[in-house]
Amino acid sequence: ISFFATYIAANICKDIRQSKDMLQHYKQWATTDFLTGLYNVRQFHTVLNEKMTKVKQRNNCLALILFDIDRFKSVNDLYGHDGGDVILRHLGELIRSLVPKNGFAFRNGGEEFSILLVSCEHEAVTFAEHIRKTIERHPFFVQQQTVHITVSIGISVFPTLATNEAELFKQADIALYEAKQQGRNRTIVYKKEYLHET
Repeated sequence: ISFFATYIAANICKDIRQSKDMLQHYKQWATTDFLTGLYNVRQFHTVLNEKMTKVKQRNNCLALILFDIDRFKSVNDLYGHDGGDVILRHLGELIRSLVPKNGFAFRNGGEEFSILLVSCEHEAVTFAEHIRKTIERHPFFVQQQTVHITVSIGISVFPTLATNEAELFKQADIALYEAKQQGRNRTIVYKKEYLHET
C-alpha cells in the first residue's frame, strides 16, 4: 500500500509542478511580446494603471517615453521582414539591458516601443537621451551587414503634464511626432503648443 501511495503522491506532485509551469508559461505568453521579449501592449495598459495609482498615492511622477525606429520601412524594404525582425529582436534585448529597476519596457506594436519610468521630467529626459544615443551607436547585424538605426522619442509626465492615461499617451505621441518633424533622432518633451501643430 505504501508503494502505491508513494507512487500516486509522486505523480500528483509531478502534475501540480507541470500545471504550475504551464500557468507560468501562459502568463508569460499573455504579457510578453514574442519577438522582442519585452512586455506587450496589453501589459502596458495594466502596468500603466497600476503605476499611475501608486504615484498618485505617493505624490510622485510617472514618465512615458514613447519612441519608434526612424525610417524603419526602408530597413524592411532593403532586408525584408525577416531582416527587420532581427533588428527588432536585438533592439528588444538592448532596451531590456538599459531599463532601470524603476522602469518597464514595452513593444507597442510594429517599430513602436515605450518605457514607463517612475521619475519626473529631468530624469526621464536624461534616460531617454541615454537610450537614444546608445541605439544610435549600437551596430545591428543583418544578413552579414552592419546596420545602424536611430529613434525619435516623445515624452510626457503624469501628473505634471498629463492628468490621466489617455492624455499621457496622446501627449507622448504628439511629442514623438514633433521629434520626427524636427528631423528625427531626437528627444522631445510635450508642450501645449505642439497640440496646435499636429
